[in-house]
Amino acid sequence: MKQNALIKWFVLLILVGTIGCTNESSYKITGDIKNLPDQVVALLKLENRNWTEIAKTNSKNGQFEFAGKVAYPDLYYISFEKGGRLPLFLENSSIMVTSDNNNWESTVIKGSKNHDMYVEINSALKDFDTQEWFLKDRYNAARATNDNIRLDSVATAYKEMGEQQRRLVVERLKNHPDMAAAAFFVYQFNNDIQDVDQLKEIISFFGKSLESTPIFNYFTDRLQKVEQVAIGCMAPEIRLASPKGDTITLSGLKGKYVLIDFWASWCGPCRAEMPKLVKIYKTYHDKNFEILGVSFDDEAEEWNQAIASDGMTWLQVSDLKGWQSAAAKAYLVNLIPHTVLVDPNGVIVAKNLSSKTLEAKLSEILK
Repeated sequence: MKQNALIKWFVLLILVGTIGCTNESSYKITGDIKNLPDQVVALLKLENRNWTEIAKTNSKNGQFEFAGKVAYPDLYYISFEKGGRLPLFLENSSIMVTSDNNNWESTVIKGSKNHDMYVEINSALKDFDTQEWFLKDRYNAARATNDNIRLDSVATAYKEMGEQQRRLVVERLKNHPDMAAAAFFVYQFNNDIQDVDQLKEIISFFGKSLESTPIFNYFTDRLQKVEQVAIGCMAPEIRLASPKGDTITLSGLKGKYVLIDFWASWCGPCRAEMPKLVKIYKTYHDKNFEILGVSFDDEAEEWNQAIASDGMTWLQVSDLKGWQSAAAKAYLVNLIPHTVLVDPNGVIVAKNLSSKTLEAKLSEILK
């Protein structure tokens, strides 16, 4: 009897283990939406700004179901043919989605720990919404009156808010190293980082289960690239056309301190810095200092109008390819304004300088 009981106990353990493995290696989404007319329901994923259909089914009396497997947890959307889209941070688990077609705010999603984290972080970030709208109003008002002092104040406040958001999401990943949803937000707020130490810190917070995900690979790849354009490295060559069509190269300016200023006519914060850059250029141009403006415009007319309007008398270049600019790729620029200061030997000596820190740096090295 004891032997039979022991055998049954082992069989039960095997079955439980098998069931557990099955649940962990696949997902099942069960939907129950009140007042939902019968319609096509699709599971979508946004990839490279395009919607990819993962699966679709027909709802019946508000109920639908999806089943499958994901290689790693990620953000998906449940899309309804007659309108409406629900975000879902999908993982391999049993997930229940309930809502009301007349009140989508009543949506409840249970069964995905990553979705719980997604909701938690989203809620924390919403606390910044009021502050962001306030800063936008202040910026527009200051821009309308060309109030440079207020523009500086708004720019500083924006930067501080951005740092707070960065720290918030990085702290979540640090405390939850195996949560893909935390890594998702870390990418959203930190994909433009140019600091080697910050990148190394972020990478160190990823748990083992996330080391095969695209986001982890993005940060490790970015670290390698950033190390190639870090302070102390030789500045990559820039060879682009001026507004007149002449080819200008960074290497052709060797022997001078050169500020590479990445900007665009449509970039408000970039344009706000120009009056101060004009003053700095007038002060230091005769002291072995040059500015090379690299525009991310894609329309020559808008580019030229901005140059004339803001009184930029320094060198300007662009390939008019917007964010696909060769210079953007070489210097890993995906946020502007962005500046790089190069010494007479072509070595990068500073990055991300505001007009105030630039002036302090130039007064130190160009006495």
